[in-house]
Amino acid sequence: MVPLAMALAGRGHDVRWLCVLQAADQFINARQGAAAGAAVALAPGEVSAEAIGHAVGRLLVEPDFGLAAGRVRAEIEGMPSPDDVGAVLEGLR
Repeated sequence: MVPLAMALAGRGHDVRWLCVLQAADQFINARQGAAAGAAVALAPGEVSAEAIGHAVGRLLVEPDFGLAAGRVRAEIEGMPSPDDVGAVLEGLR
């Protein structure tokens, strides 16, 4: 399942994610992104310049993140467009 934030911000792109978690649904989105293989998540107690540098290095160098990001992109591209969803919802009235 593609996290909503990834779907909205990464539509049509092979986006690799560094998630610096603070609150709300970020933990759920980060967990889903990491499960998809396209994200590295840093919990509040893990954030430091060194940890961020290491995570960014992994995202840029390790090919599995790019491959996973491509799979996420393909999944997003296979989803109905907002117009298609709107038409279905209109039909439910």
